[in-house]
Amino acid sequence: MVEQQVDQAVPDQGEGPSFGALLRRYRERAGLSQNGLARASGVDAGSVNRLESGKREPTARETVRQLIAALGLARAEGDGLLGVAGHLPLAFDGVAPTDPTITLVADLLSDPTISAEHRAEFRLLVALAARRWRPAAALPPLPPAGQPS
Repeated sequence: MVEQQVDQAVPDQGEGPSFGALLRRYRERAGLSQNGLARASGVDAGSVNRLESGKREPTARETVRQLIAALGLARAEGDGLLGVAGHLPLAFDGVAPTDPTITLVADLLSDPTISAEHRAEFRLLVALAARRWRPAAALPPLPPAGQPS
């Protein structure tokens, strides 16, 4: 399991809702009190209160995963909650951080000698290849030729 926090790998969530606001929204939608969520997740009730109020920042990935499971969140919602907490999406739980394919993709996407246009083209090629197993996967936009993304 990946137990690291990320900086630039997770999109900036600064303009979106905070972790606490999202947690409260999902808890209320699930019809749970803070104590109910605490019991269902195994997270201390005081911690749930402090997380929702913003008095405590989520630090442990496992804590966020426990909350996601207790709330029954869809994959995208769980990934969003992990993202605002500074963690990688759930899909990374099944992949070693040293996986050579993941490392190669990260290396290519972060290589400053590869133009933004070519990195966008690479993203599109990866998405097209993934459609064999994920037919509904969204395709990234390809910037117009000769224009930086």
